[in-house]
Amino acid sequence: MDNELHSAIHNSGNSDVEVNIHIDMVSLAYMYACSLYATEQINEQQFEDMIQRYRQLMSQRETHKIMDMGTPVKKLGPPRKL
Repeated sequence: MDNELHSAIHNSGNSDVEVNIHIDMVSLAYMYACSLYATEQINEQQFEDMIQRYRQLMSQRETHKIMDMGTPVKKLGPPRKL
């Protein structure tokens, strides 16, 4: 019985599953720029330059000139025998 169950699960075809997780860091980047400016770690000109560059990057992203770069994921193999 155990071998039959293992074979049914192991060869069911459900083991090849791909999961993609996308974490949008845009709001954190903007918050970081504001924090640097608010704590006087950068001056107004540097802040304006950062925001301008930020807007350029977001514009490029919206027109798909910049593609999301995925993080390589290790594929899991078949389960190990206990």
